[in-house]
Amino acid sequence: MEEIFDTVRFYIYYWDSQFIGFPIVIRIVSTLVILLAILYIVSLFRFIYLAYSLERKKKHFEQVKQKYTIKLKDILFSTLNTYPDAVKSELEIENVSFKKWEKVDITQLILSIKQEKKIEKINVNNYLAVIDALGLISFWEENLRDKSLEKNMQALRMLDSLGINIPGSILANKVQGLNSNLRKYAKSEHIRFASHDAFKFLEEDFDGDLNPLDEIRIHASLKERAKLKSLPLLIRWVNTAQNEAYKCFLIKEIGLFKQAGSASQLLELYQNTKSFRIKASIAETLGLLKYTQAVPILTLNYDSNPEFVQASIINAMGQFATPEALAFLEVIYNQTSDDELFIKIVRNIYLIDCRKETYLRLKDVTTNIFRKSVFANAEQTEIETNESIA
Repeated sequence: MEEIFDTVRFYIYYWDSQFIGFPIVIRIVSTLVILLAILYIVSLFRFIYLAYSLERKKKHFEQVKQKYTIKLKDILFSTLNTYPDAVKSELEIENVSFKKWEKVDITQLILSIKQEKKIEKINVNNYLAVIDALGLISFWEENLRDKSLEKNMQALRMLDSLGINIPGSILANKVQGLNSNLRKYAKSEHIRFASHDAFKFLEEDFDGDLNPLDEIRIHASLKERAKLKSLPLLIRWVNTAQNEAYKCFLIKEIGLFKQAGSASQLLELYQNTKSFRIKASIAETLGLLKYTQAVPILTLNYDSNPEFVQASIINAMGQFATPEALAFLEVIYNQTSDDELFIKIVRNIYLIDCRKETYLRLKDVTTNIFRKSVFANAEQTEIETNESIA
């Protein structure tokens, strides 16, 4: 190592000696030129290496694809059940020891086959037999135990996509990790797979730093959990959450999972909270829950709310679809000057006015060109929606 430093030091002194006597500006510029040239050469070599690596990976995947695609499809979509030993025989892998990259590529191939075949139904028994025969579970669990963050993230994604239950003992180590992304991913998987105290991490504001990707993962885990058993009322964690973004997320989840038992508590929170963001989330959720008792509360101080909260209240009225909601929309129709709110009002009036009496009356007295186009658009949107359903 000392020899390397001595060599570098020699060339630095040599380069410096070549410009002795030159103005300082020239010496600085020449040094920068050399540094940029070195950086360019290093970047070029890195680019070439990455291009080569990608091409090699692509070539490897094509080899695996050509070799196993047809056989895997025959097994996965067969109506006859098979077993791991039979799978090994059909794939001709009894005495084959796969390399790591081959197992990665085979996993990706299986997932791509699952995504391609939307009409045919996969034989679940054969699917599990294939995974067992190829040793994919143990392979990805081993990667999950590895100290490499990249391998951990890839293993979580693969096990998640394969639909494999991740052992709690492995997840327990990851939920305490230093990397926040891995830690939060592991916590969302804990919700999905844990056999005991699955929702314990919902009590911690879910790591305190929630982003859209975290929301997608948590929702997916809750959705899978709900298939097995009814979820506990999420209002419990809304009441204890300190992070505003996380609280809003849970409120929206209450609406998506139709937890009507939480509606009265949400309405109480709406009245007590000072956060407009939380108010907007509650209004949207109460609309999804069709909690019509909220109409007088939501309309009471409508004018004192910012526009994004007003937009949520308007959407909620469209969900309630009651005479009181329609009457309120007609009142604010005549008061609003904001174009975006006006569009929402007209669309929701059109949706909930069954006889279209109020809608047609308002349309007939409209003279503004823009507002006329809003009415036309509301009707066209309804036509397109009905056609898509048909």
